[in-house]
Amino acid sequence: MAKELVDAVLKQAGARSEEGWHILPDGHSLTLHVAKDGATLNVPRVEAVAFEEKLLKARTKGGEVYFAFVEDVFAVASVGNTPTTKKAGFV
Repeated sequence: MAKELVDAVLKQAGARSEEGWHILPDGHSLTLHVAKDGATLNVPRVEAVAFEEKLLKARTKGGEVYFAFVEDVFAVASVGNTPTTKKAGFV
């Protein structure tokens, strides 16, 4: 289930694939929420994600790379510029 969750967020954010990484466009980042046996880890400012079998690799804007089992990811937050349409008049 977690891989489908991450894939959906990457698609919504407009990530592109390059050398095995799914890279978010400029101005976008993810926060991954990972939990295992009661311990939690939040990985903020993720700019690229890669999958290797059961592992998820997350590269942050600071250049750090985090590894987690895909099934331990329970939530993903997407932050960034989302396209909006301008409406005529006052809204």
